[in-house]
Amino acid sequence: GDCSARVEEYLSKIEGCDYESMKNNHIADAGNLGECSYPLFDLIREVSDQGREVAREHYGVNEGWVFHQNTDLWRVAAPMDGANWGAFTTAGAWLCTHIWEHYLSTGDRDFLKEYYPSLD
Repeated sequence: GDCSARVEEYLSKIEGCDYESMKNNHIADAGNLGECSYPLFDLIREVSDQGREVAREHYGVNEGWVFHQNTDLWRVAAPMDGANWGAFTTAGAWLCTHIWEHYLSTGDRDFLKEYYPSLD
């Protein structure tokens, strides 16, 4: 058989290898698995750095940051892919709810101090 066709079929089944935070992180704290969300918290912090540049360049905003629907290894925060979903300008705010929910679940002030700049 055609190996590349099988690989393509496999990748399409796992949604193109996207990091699916909607599916992977909602129950972490409720399931006593909050430590599993730290890679997501780090991603939020990293994408917020580029998101500040995108807010300034795309929207003329000098405070805060913006993130759209999708990112990659380079933590792209600008709109990409399709116009139907690429304009999801509140994705960063939605992602930050994971940080806040983790803090509410744990009461860990050191955690909040570390990740609070991403909420700004």
